[in-house]
Amino acid sequence: MSYNFLIVGGGPVGFATALTLSKQGYRCTVFEGRPEISPGSPEESYPIGINARALHCLDEIDVSLGAKARETGELVNAWKIFVRSRCVSNIPSTVSFGTSRAQVNHLLSEAASRNPDIDIRLNHRLIDMDFVSKLLVFDRILPDGSKHRVTVDASLPNTRIIAADGVKSAVRRFMDKNSPGFKSTVTPWTFEFRTLFATPGHSLPHLDPQTQYLFSGNYNAVLHNGDVRQWCCVLATRDNEAAPTRDFKLATQATPVRVASLRAFLDKNVPLTSQLYTDAELERFYARRSFRGAIVQCNRLHHDNWILLLGDAAHSVHPPIGEGINSALEDVTVLAECMREERPFEAYNARRHPDAEALVQYALYLNEIPHMPGELSARIMARALYSLVHKGPDTIYHYLFGPGSLERKPYRQIVDRWRRQNWPILALTRLALGSKTVLVDRTLKPSV
Repeated sequence: MSYNFLIVGGGPVGFATALTLSKQGYRCTVFEGRPEISPGSPEESYPIGINARALHCLDEIDVSLGAKARETGELVNAWKIFVRSRCVSNIPSTVSFGTSRAQVNHLLSEAASRNPDIDIRLNHRLIDMDFVSKLLVFDRILPDGSKHRVTVDASLPNTRIIAADGVKSAVRRFMDKNSPGFKSTVTPWTFEFRTLFATPGHSLPHLDPQTQYLFSGNYNAVLHNGDVRQWCCVLATRDNEAAPTRDFKLATQATPVRVASLRAFLDKNVPLTSQLYTDAELERFYARRSFRGAIVQCNRLHHDNWILLLGDAAHSVHPPIGEGINSALEDVTVLAECMREERPFEAYNARRHPDAEALVQYALYLNEIPHMPGELSARIMARALYSLVHKGPDTIYHYLFGPGSLERKPYRQIVDRWRRQNWPILALTRLALGSKTVLVDRTLKPSV
């Protein structure tokens, strides 16, 4: 059957979907609210890691696209986790590449712009959907900043909508209002991020650019800035951190006191990379925006055979899981396989929703700030014991960050294995530390 696809969202998922479907003979129109798409400076984006799931999608579109993503990224040999200057865990990889979201999107958008079967419409922001007449209404932003109302008829035979418009998805919001039985839940992250950038080309003798360093949740990695490497540090600020700490990490104006406090924090908590960042960079840090996302959970991923949610619009997680762009691009691979079915969106939902739900449940557990007495200590101890008891291929990290990602196992299998491993450990630490949380935690208990 021949379909015409209207894709809302010109991010990596939107363009990857358009490229994949056009390869199968479908015509696609991508609507994006921004006026342009360019890689810009790495300092305008944020670091990500792409693993075998994302690379498989890119290779399926065009092997040259996957090759370019590898070429413009930095091979990750390992993740090292530190408590201050002491390495407590070393997770081997050799299969992931460090890059930025903007760089991946630039590669995909350039490929889409060269494709005659893909129409890209920038400056189009979705403002309304009529589920009865099947109309989409956009505001088209004109060069002078004024708005022109554009109505797109999506009732034509075999016209389908792909929602790839991210965590704040407008399409999902309209589904909440108009799709019977559909429900989405958006849970804000309990932390936000802001990034420091070293001088391009500058490093320290003890740092390996093919290793990514995590210091108490603060993430240090290399990006490619043109032809040179550039270190960056993503600082995480939890909602339950003390007010003075939140002030010097999240304030929007540099002062001598804040800069001194930030320097002291880096020296104490990120000691191996602290000297990468100059005092001038610490001042620029306060001019950059911090970013906070949300975890998105949907009870289904489609509305009939008319609308399908993909990527963050369907199942946004958060950075510590490392699967945001990887799970999103794997969505595209799964959709391509489901297009053989008579009702592809329903087939996609049946196949993909259990994996999306598993990932979201894992994200919700990691995102939670426990308030019951003893629960936070019980979780910290359980995490330490998990690392002592389970090694290498026996861990969830092997399949999300390590060589196990090459297998591209369903997330439901990976997360359920982790539940079976972690649940009894957490139950014991709760008992030992007197946590008031019910020992049989339904969010952690393995499925039968």
